[in-house]
Amino acid sequence: MLKEGFDQEAEEQFRRMIKGELDNIPNIPRSIVRIFISSTFSDMRAERNAIVREATPKLRDFCAEHDLDFQMVDMRWGVTDDSQNDHSVEKICLLEVENCQKISLGPNFVLIKGSRYGFRPIPTEISSEDFTLLTSYTTNPEHTKLLHTWYKKDDNSQPPQYILQPIRSQFTFFGDYSPGCDEPRAKDTENWRQTFEQLQLILRQAAKTAADAGKISSSALQEYYQSVTETEIKKGLLDAKDPVAHTMVYSRTFTGLNNESLSDKDIKRYIEIKDNNGELEVDTEIESLRNQLLSKIKKKLKGSNCHDYEIPWMSGGVDPNANVPHGKYIESFCNDFQSDMKGLIKDGMADYLPKIRFSGWYTDYAELIHHLQFCNTKCETFCGQADVLDSVKSYILTDTSRKPLVLHAPSGAGKTSIMAMIMKNLSSWFKKKNHVAVIRFLGTSPLSTNIYDVLFGVCGQLADIAEIIMEPVSYKNMKNLLEYVPRLFRRVASAIKSPVVILLDSLDQLTANHDAHSLAWLPTILPSNIKLIVSTLPEEHGILDNLKDMLPIDDNYIAVSTLSVTTGKEIVNKYLSQRKRTVTDNQLKVLMSYFTQAPGPLYLKLLLDEAVRWRSYTPEHENVLADAVRSAIKQLFQTLETKFGEVITNHALGYITIAMNGASETEIEDVLSCDDEALNDVYRYHDPPVEGIVRIPPVLWARLRYDLNEYLVERRTHNKYTLNWYHRQFIEAARTLYTQGKAGQKLHRNFSEIFMSDSVNAAFSFSGGKQP
Repeated sequence: MLKEGFDQEAEEQFRRMIKGELDNIPNIPRSIVRIFISSTFSDMRAERNAIVREATPKLRDFCAEHDLDFQMVDMRWGVTDDSQNDHSVEKICLLEVENCQKISLGPNFVLIKGSRYGFRPIPTEISSEDFTLLTSYTTNPEHTKLLHTWYKKDDNSQPPQYILQPIRSQFTFFGDYSPGCDEPRAKDTENWRQTFEQLQLILRQAAKTAADAGKISSSALQEYYQSVTETEIKKGLLDAKDPVAHTMVYSRTFTGLNNESLSDKDIKRYIEIKDNNGELEVDTEIESLRNQLLSKIKKKLKGSNCHDYEIPWMSGGVDPNANVPHGKYIESFCNDFQSDMKGLIKDGMADYLPKIRFSGWYTDYAELIHHLQFCNTKCETFCGQADVLDSVKSYILTDTSRKPLVLHAPSGAGKTSIMAMIMKNLSSWFKKKNHVAVIRFLGTSPLSTNIYDVLFGVCGQLADIAEIIMEPVSYKNMKNLLEYVPRLFRRVASAIKSPVVILLDSLDQLTANHDAHSLAWLPTILPSNIKLIVSTLPEEHGILDNLKDMLPIDDNYIAVSTLSVTTGKEIVNKYLSQRKRTVTDNQLKVLMSYFTQAPGPLYLKLLLDEAVRWRSYTPEHENVLADAVRSAIKQLFQTLETKFGEVITNHALGYITIAMNGASETEIEDVLSCDDEALNDVYRYHDPPVEGIVRIPPVLWARLRYDLNEYLVERRTHNKYTLNWYHRQFIEAARTLYTQGKAGQKLHRNFSEIFMSDSVNAAFSFSGGKQP
């Protein structure tokens, strides 16, 4: 019987995970509060500024007291002209909402609602079927021509879609702040505004006609009228699980508005109005959309998690400094905001971990989940290597040597994915009979880098499975633990009796502590029902040579071969299919011709990350690929530099590289916010939105992080999640490009100043460097 307050189902799931089951792995408990602030921009400056200036520092201190990181995602700054050019702003917003939902403890979405409905974009993607339907209801040939100018069919999308083209494809100077471009930039900005309004009208008229004819649904029609803010609200609140635990809504209404108010020069910032034959009036279409949305929100939240405020309209809009009622409102709003966020954070902390008797287990809960999740991720696009897997299967099922098995291959050859697939295949290899599997992807977590932690973790997991107690003296130091491991293995083998498979991936990722690279800790004689499989690079730290001295028989080794062309094509198809993409026949030929030059998984992954962006209409000369892993990494970095800015990208990647144990996202934002060169680059053309507070826009780092996601690994260090490069080639490339000479010295100096400061809150008041 479990004690009252413990969750029996959670405990049983933990027990299954300890035995190596890979199904239904829960999310890793997080130690960050990350909140997306959703609102229209022009009318909510006072509220957003108050959050940044008053609430954020206090909430950050509150989180720090509970050993939590705190981040506020404010999308009004940091959205670059390139994002507007390629129409990716809405997608970025939704990705950020999703990211907050995934990683935030407690609150993750806050809506601040006023009297505006918000900017209504045109679709960036339209299904081929819908586009054909819309053009059939477009009777004006010039309108049809305009649609085909701005929307091109992409057969690489599955199913095919028509894609809105970049603004600069027609208006070259849009967003170009180069010297001497002021006049052409202004002209092209106006040209795009007029074109956008024309496209919006054409699409809405065609969609309305199609809906009247019963050809499209009312929900499909709504997409042509919907604001970005409503799209965020759908994602963050209306379609969210348990919004009461994670969201808050603050709604502001003006009193005293009348027809005379509509002539106020600032009224358009707060209410959508239109000119009707010289008479200004409220846009009733937009007002109806806003009211429908408010009704949906109230229905979803059932009256909870909402604050309503009424303030008098005054000429000039909301000004807490000049108007006493507005000042009191902002003060009340800030107090409510802080109180609500603290309450949701406390509630989240109460549910931070499942109700399991952790004191009764040796196994670290978050560490276990990390390795099982990592295993599942590595299996997602795995193809080929049947010979290697068959050899490993034979070792596990029939080998009687009682020796470990060693897999080795150069970096990027796919050893880690093979180790993950071994873990996944065990159930079928044992024909679902009882067995135990323990896996560690070394170097990917704080408890998998030091050999003492690794051995203790493996022994503890085995002891939990066998339900035996490890004598404390046996693991009080490395010497005792080394003597204890063989004895524990024998006890476990006798107690469990079922097959036990232990997988240790990437021995080369271990630190040198306790002379780990000598492999003196590795058992060379195993109980008959225990199999131990390790993998390593062939030349790193002399590990493979040491293994061959200890295990001189060739049968104990498997060299992982390069991928065949057939397997390469399988990986290409699987990778693209998962992303609902494909490539043309000619593009596939180009892709495979590069792959055959260095047929390894990492190189192919880098090639695919380029190819997944190829449209079917992309000119062949623009489909540029790199001819080796290192040059492909450099190409990726250059793409990021072009996309986000050379300075901010160089410094962000440099900070990740020089951080000894990795850096948390909060730390990266802090150090970039105290980096003169990075700040000067970001604010070349505009001032920060909140006077006196100079921060790197969170969205800039968030987008850079997203584009690098599959090449970074999170490790838990001192109960924080830090980002680290996963592949050695990335570390080496980033060191060469970003951390050498004076540039590297500046990065080290900036980072050390952050960690030596009394409080990272200094970053919030930092105003040094060149002002825009």
